[in-house]
Amino acid sequence: MAYQATFKPSFLKDLAKLPTEVRERCAELIEQIISDPYDVSAKKLGGYEHLYRSRLGDYRVVYYINSQARRLLFLLIAHRKDVYRYLGRMRIS
Repeated sequence: MAYQATFKPSFLKDLAKLPTEVRERCAELIEQIISDPYDVSAKKLGGYEHLYRSRLGDYRVVYYINSQARRLLFLLIAHRKDVYRYLGRMRIS
């Protein structure tokens, strides 16, 4: 059974700024994540209990998994050089 996905407004805003090719690949990746968020390509982020990231070329997609409620929250999509800097500024509980 697939998870229910929600998107942080800033995620959607950042996604809209990406090149068309990257957006299309991201849509495919999001579908894969929704069907199996613990896929082999997903990596758990150190220092965070429920945050994972997936690679999309030079970009990273960061999401929160609530396995009890079977929900995903997509938090961030950013270039690999910036993603961890952005994570440090976010308030994640």
